[in-house]
Amino acid sequence: MRPDPAYAMSAPMPLRHVGLAILVAALWGCNFVAIRWGLDAYPPLLLIALRFAISAAPVLIVPRPAIPWPRLLILSLFMFVLQFAFLFAGMELGMTPGMASILMQSQAFLTPAFAMIALGERVTARQLAGGAVALAGLALVAATVDASMTLVGFVLTLAAAASWAVGNVMQKSIGPVDRFALTLWLSVVPPIPALLASLALEGDPLGPILATGWRDLGALIYLAIVSTWFGYVAWGRLLSLYPVAMVSPYALLIPIFGMASSALVFGERFGIERLAGAALVMLGVAIATLSFRRRG
Repeated sequence: MRPDPAYAMSAPMPLRHVGLAILVAALWGCNFVAIRWGLDAYPPLLLIALRFAISAAPVLIVPRPAIPWPRLLILSLFMFVLQFAFLFAGMELGMTPGMASILMQSQAFLTPAFAMIALGERVTARQLAGGAVALAGLALVAATVDASMTLVGFVLTLAAAASWAVGNVMQKSIGPVDRFALTLWLSVVPPIPALLASLALEGDPLGPILATGWRDLGALIYLAIVSTWFGYVAWGRLLSLYPVAMVSPYALLIPIFGMASSALVFGERFGIERLAGAALVMLGVAIATLSFRRRG
């Protein structure tokens, strides 16, 4: 039974929706393990092409949102093409899955900074304070660059978070749309340019495609369907029923699941400095994004 919207906006989330929010955070956190497995089978640009080719398949039966093609193309460029090109390349060149899940959360304080520049939005003192704390955490993580986490991987992952933040700002001008349909139609854009770039820079894609094993196929299905379809639809459903301030805190669980799954699957270890840096990043994101108003 669908909750009454007025009630849902004022009442606490029921346990089934709390569980759904935690499930989405867990799936998105484990997404970084799937990316690592995908990169073990395919070069980064080819992985982008394959992932979004699968994600875009239902556009044949899902109408395109009422968004002009130029805006759709530019939004997809930042949200999907550049974000994942930088992220996949960063992980291919030395960024670990667990730390990638942390660094990608920097989009939470980059988004208001870009909104201030592009849209003239006011940045609050709390957002500035949260950004400063998170930047201190990023600096601490950067200081741990070594053979297990390279500087180029670190920089490319931050570029991915910045691309995501630009996409977030661009979405603010779109207005209310069907988020599932938007995700599908944004997925239409990456496959062709990614495949052409892969042909030019990575060589013949047939070899990796023909060598696809069950784990490789599972990684693709996870990225295209579990992470993209289910994740976006479930998260959008929660955002349609409850205030953003009630749903968004669950996104802070993503790096916890990302670090835990990477440690479990790949044996990734985090030293004291990296853990402290990760904690500062998450504290900064929490300060910048969560509401601390007292309830009367």
